[in-house]
Amino acid sequence: MNNLSRHEKLWFEDGNIILIPEGSTHGFKVHRGILGYHSEVFRDMFLSPLPANEADIEGCKGVKMYDPPQDVECLLSVLYNGNQGSLYDASVSVKFATVVGLIKMGHKYQIEHLVKAAISRLEMCYPRSLHAFEALGNFTGIDCPISDLTSQDSVVIVHLVRTLHLEVSASAILPAALYHCSQLPNTILALGVRMAGNPFTYCLPPEDLIKCLDARDKFLRLGILSLKTDFSCPSRSKGANCFSPNELTADDSRRNVAFQYDVLAPLQPRLVDTRVCRACVLQICKLHDEERKAIWNQLGKIFGVNSWNPSSCL
Repeated sequence: MNNLSRHEKLWFEDGNIILIPEGSTHGFKVHRGILGYHSEVFRDMFLSPLPANEADIEGCKGVKMYDPPQDVECLLSVLYNGNQGSLYDASVSVKFATVVGLIKMGHKYQIEHLVKAAISRLEMCYPRSLHAFEALGNFTGIDCPISDLTSQDSVVIVHLVRTLHLEVSASAILPAALYHCSQLPNTILALGVRMAGNPFTYCLPPEDLIKCLDARDKFLRLGILSLKTDFSCPSRSKGANCFSPNELTADDSRRNVAFQYDVLAPLQPRLVDTRVCRACVLQICKLHDEERKAIWNQLGKIFGVNSWNPSSCL
């Protein structure tokens, strides 16, 4: 306690409680009233006499919190610095660590409006619409509401939804999140992922890992079937050099196109360097889009989220 340093921004001279996160050398001097206003857990904590063994620091009680420092800072920043506005404003991107921290801290300290806001933000990243899903482009689109989100962060999301029992409020995001998980390398699926500055490893629950592996097999079969077409090229009768559908499928296999499991990816980029005429490209892509819509509508069933209500519009 004697070596405790002040947080650069979240240390108020008129504060009346000092929060000390687990494993941290700095504290947050804040106000009981503000914390209690937002959280019944904090309010009940402060109504009870603090333990006598809690140290006094600058005339305030120092309270140990068994939460990572970055999560405590995230919570206090939102409550104090007016960042709630940006959290609710979809046009303003936020960091993934902010969303995760607010879900964890909001759930633990029963600040429901923060949990709802964070989940609403995730629903924009894991949408029910195939068109919106495609527009996000593995979260590389300029309109992604979480600026640094990656596909492997989907493991973190599924882990939190399951372990915090948020299935009811977050069921809308699970199929798309699990689809992203199913596209990840085996090492990530098996070993999990870590967030920067946090030693904790987030892993898929075993039942979700099995769903992802089973889905891969299904996606691989569906991907092969989606390349099989049943129509004749109108240009071949005119002597045009155009592959037949069977030749196209074989050519894709020979070139080992990296879309084995990503059956929701648009097909046209895969055809730009093949010897297929424009008429066939358009027809094949049209048929493939119909297959993508059908698969999208089945994501809830594939991943066991029966309450999911998809939108398949392209």
